[in-house]
Amino acid sequence: MRNIKFLVAALICLSAFSICSNNMEEAAATSTNYCTVPYNVSYDNIVNNSTYLLCQATAYNSQYEVLNGTATSAKQIPFSGTSYTSWTSLKTDATNRGSSYVTLIKRSNNDWYIRRNYDGKYLCADSNSDLTFASSTTASGYYTYFTAQEGSDSSFVKFLNCKDSSLYLGTKSAGSYFDTWHDQAGSVAEKNFALFSVFTSYSDAANYYGSIFVSNMESVCSSAGDTNITSLSTKWNEMSTLWGYLSSDVKSSIAGTSGDISGSYTQQCIAKYLFICQKYNSLYPAITNFMNITISPSNKSVLYNNSFGNVLIVSLLISSLSFAGFYYIFKRKHNK
Repeated sequence: MRNIKFLVAALICLSAFSICSNNMEEAAATSTNYCTVPYNVSYDNIVNNSTYLLCQATAYNSQYEVLNGTATSAKQIPFSGTSYTSWTSLKTDATNRGSSYVTLIKRSNNDWYIRRNYDGKYLCADSNSDLTFASSTTASGYYTYFTAQEGSDSSFVKFLNCKDSSLYLGTKSAGSYFDTWHDQAGSVAEKNFALFSVFTSYSDAANYYGSIFVSNMESVCSSAGDTNITSLSTKWNEMSTLWGYLSSDVKSSIAGTSGDISGSYTQQCIAKYLFICQKYNSLYPAITNFMNITISPSNKSVLYNNSFGNVLIVSLLISSLSFAGFYYIFKRKHNK
């Protein structure tokens, strides 16, 4: 009987430790720092009241710029002050553009207010369609919302001025300002933008990356075993590139997560990552272990049920308690 009590106590302690360790892991991933995931948000996937970087998506005068507007000229809104000479350099620096963050607030359908975070003012056009920042969405004489539409690529966004269907938010021909401009044939101004999602915690940014990874892998990695390696390699390279843009804290939050195919997006991401690496890493050089996570044959099991360990502990605990109860009743009957 003493041995049975010891077994039950040990199982209870093991279960409690497992639960506490999981809670500690989740708590450690939380932070108030801003984390940018530079993955283009399409016009129909903008989330109300979410924070973004609004970036020039294709080069004009060999430069890529980020909306800021810390000062206002007579007719145009200045860029953030940093001239990026490549799309890669803008993405790499995305986590350091805190003063340039904007919040998009839904008005209706795909109509959005664009509010800059550092002072709460709204980007808008005045009665002459010149850009400025107003203190509210209802300032008299101002047209404070823009309609998001698909740009030249499905992942790019263009913003139509609500006052005039021929006016878009774009880049001034001098290459130094945002402006509203007439969409005329032969115009040299740029109107394609990319929205990068910004988060206030490492775990939220990690979960967003996880959702992108899971979505991309589901489209190319078949559970039926007929995966096209070329397609898989292309998506894998995209996820590897995006991984390189993440801050070290977001990377640590992802890489330190246990894989679970029925868990959060971060957990699903790790489960799929480990499975794919274990299956293809040694056969195809393109499937690199870009997260630098330890890969072993046991990784395949995470795609089926990573919660097996916890289920086993609970099952053993219930079985042990049932056996202890049965043994106690049996012994009392035979001692009478």
